[in-house]
Amino acid sequence: MFSGLSIKDFFLKLSSESPTPGGGTVSCIAGSFGAGLIAMSIGISSRKFLEEQSRAKGFHEKLMQVSEELFCLSDEDSLSFEKVIEAYRLPKATEDEKAKRKLEIENALKAATLAPLKLLRKINEIEPVADYAFSILSENVMSDFITGVCLLQGALYGGYANVIINLSGLKDKSFAEEVSKEAEEIFNTQLLNLALLKDSAMNKLRGE
Repeated sequence: MFSGLSIKDFFLKLSSESPTPGGGTVSCIAGSFGAGLIAMSIGISSRKFLEEQSRAKGFHEKLMQVSEELFCLSDEDSLSFEKVIEAYRLPKATEDEKAKRKLEIENALKAATLAPLKLLRKINEIEPVADYAFSILSENVMSDFITGVCLLQGALYGGYANVIINLSGLKDKSFAEEVSKEAEEIFNTQLLNLALLKDSAMNKLRGE
């Protein structure tokens, strides 16, 4: 969908009046780029630790896989939101049409909630690997690592915000409560973890 566009064409599409791509899509891409930068920092930093290279390779491959999955998730996010828009545009002149429209909106909102929830789950997977990356981090890639962590923070906020806004329109309270609980737990945990990681890296960069 958007993954085949050039960066310039994607930016033009993003800044247009089209509702997609939007914040959820960009959050997935930010997470993908963040994972990619941390993967790079592991690859470069592990060169000076021969005993770590085997372990580092496994972590690097894990981040590359997650980065690719998040990039693909960016399309899923936009496609699911377009389904929400289509559902709201369904006719509602008769009682049958109203019932069908209501059901389609509910199903579309549930599907649209899953993409940002998947993003949060992926960030949950990345953060422990980022901790390892910091433990072997070379000064040469300190700024790249910090940028990667900041991108993950942005993805975390964006993913959580999109979960909340999609849940707000749901009638299925059981589904909403279950998803909301999981999303909030991941958000609160990783909000703290990523902030500590970024601060530690900044302090190391400044020689503190």
